[in-house]
Amino acid sequence: RGGWGEGAVDHTRIDLLNLLGDDAEDMFKNLLAKVKRIPDDIIDVALEVTGGNPALLEHLVKLYLENGALVATQAGWQLDADRAADTDLPVSVDEAIEARIAALESEERELLEKAAVFGNVFWISAVIALTRLEKERHDVDPLDLEWGHGEDVRRRVSDLISVLADRDYVLMLDTDDSSVPGDVEQTVTIRTMLDIPCGDFHWMRNVR
Repeated sequence: RGGWGEGAVDHTRIDLLNLLGDDAEDMFKNLLAKVKRIPDDIIDVALEVTGGNPALLEHLVKLYLENGALVATQAGWQLDADRAADTDLPVSVDEAIEARIAALESEERELLEKAAVFGNVFWISAVIALTRLEKERHDVDPLDLEWGHGEDVRRRVSDLISVLADRDYVLMLDTDDSSVPGDVEQTVTIRTMLDIPCGDFHWMRNVR
């Protein structure tokens, strides 16, 4: 219901995010605990289409039961891998993408938002520059910003991009192919990020 849980009321609000990595895999395996062996490709597809959303993981297992991919026998549950692989979760592509975005930590999402300002392709140095604009450093010497305080920003942005690349949110291109010599070029793989108006990005309020 719109507005529910808002205002001065006597309760504690807990926002639940999608499960990530091993946690999502563990939940999927627990839901299929009676299956002796779950093929790795089935696990990968399940995590991809659900984005680690617990409700969608449960719904996917229910679909396995409904379409005969999962059958209960006296010896345990039998999983038909081919039929399971062909099971379509009834959500749109945009909803599936939004589920992946919901799996992001706030810092990771803000980095992708900054990257999306440049379009499908972005450069690490450009994201670093935008991150520095969030903080007021008028009293800091330019050299100190670049090699002192600025190094913290550079390291953090580089670390976050590596994490996002490992999870297929961005694709790191070969250094030799970069259109900006000496910089690392990346591609945003989450299309929905490119459709969000820049004015809706939370981090931009800090640089106005």
